[in-house]
Amino acid sequence: MPATTSAPASRDGGGSGTHVVAAIRRPYWPSSRPACRPDPAILPGLSATGSLRSRWHCTASPFPPTLPDPHAVTELHAGVRTADLPTDGVPILAAATVLIVDDRPDLKVLTMRRSAASSFVAGHTVFPGGRLDDVDRDPAWTSLVTGLDPDDADRALSVADGGLAHWIAAVRETLEEVGLMIGFDDPTLVAQRRSIEGGDLRFRDALAAAGCRLDLSGMHPVGRWVTPPPSEKRYDTYFFVARAAPGAEPVADGREAVEVGWIRPVEALELWQAGEMTLISPTISMFQRLAGFGSADEVLAAAAYRAPAVQARVLVDPVHGEGSSLVWWPGDAGYTAPGTRPTMGWMWLPGPTPPGGPLPAAMMG
Repeated sequence: MPATTSAPASRDGGGSGTHVVAAIRRPYWPSSRPACRPDPAILPGLSATGSLRSRWHCTASPFPPTLPDPHAVTELHAGVRTADLPTDGVPILAAATVLIVDDRPDLKVLTMRRSAASSFVAGHTVFPGGRLDDVDRDPAWTSLVTGLDPDDADRALSVADGGLAHWIAAVRETLEEVGLMIGFDDPTLVAQRRSIEGGDLRFRDALAAAGCRLDLSGMHPVGRWVTPPPSEKRYDTYFFVARAAPGAEPVADGREAVEVGWIRPVEALELWQAGEMTLISPTISMFQRLAGFGSADEVLAAAAYRAPAVQARVLVDPVHGEGSSLVWWPGDAGYTAPGTRPTMGWMWLPGPTPPGGPLPAAMMG
């Protein structure tokens, strides 16, 4: 494990919250500093699909033998069953995370920095979320949800059943970690977040007691990423976008999240490239895509449109794999460049100006 490095913190003054960016503590694959990094001398830019352009320096073969066979990964599609994913024997757990967007006044997204004591991506900047609990899969949730039918949830995620549980988990984890409400507006539930997070009170029971129902009509899935081997923990994570209840401000729980705040997607990418923010590829990919939008309304309209899924490619770190790499999507100039390889990452949030022309007018309402 490399020694902790230090760098000046960056504060984002948008909104009433303050965003403190942590220095790099360790790479995604813990053993040494990544050998592949963007050249900081190259000024990043944004392509039509929102990708960061940069030059990379690599010193070894980009295809470690422990990674999944790239040809097999290429054949995977966004609806592949978890049981059919390449595995090294480590269980792949279901998870969900949410990109909470807001205009402050520029488009910003809520992020949190994970505790250095976390067992997964410690010290990294991520979006609120976590693994699914058994209670998230309880059929009783159907009576506490509006705006989303369980069958529609299954179709949206291309799963046989249990799709709704991903929405529930993302909402619950957001409440627990950063104290924000998605799909409901009852401050009494925020006051109970500690009991819910600690397991003393079930989120479902707290909602029912408060007479609340979750309105999930404004929460849309936009992507899916699977932790590649080798990793001590692996997750099959669906990404959502949503707005929080009006006027709400995040407060870190001090356990999973030690810092929270709002940040412009482009600024997050610049901080990552400068080595002042620690990100993994799924988070990078979402910042890349969001960077091309001008407002939260545009993001949510694009998410509701639901474009066909596309598969990500990364320039793989020759030592540590694809854990913290620049991401390319179809239409990007570097998508099939030498050294890139397919990932178990898919996106169906279209860029604001995808290859082939502007988005259909109907999409923007």
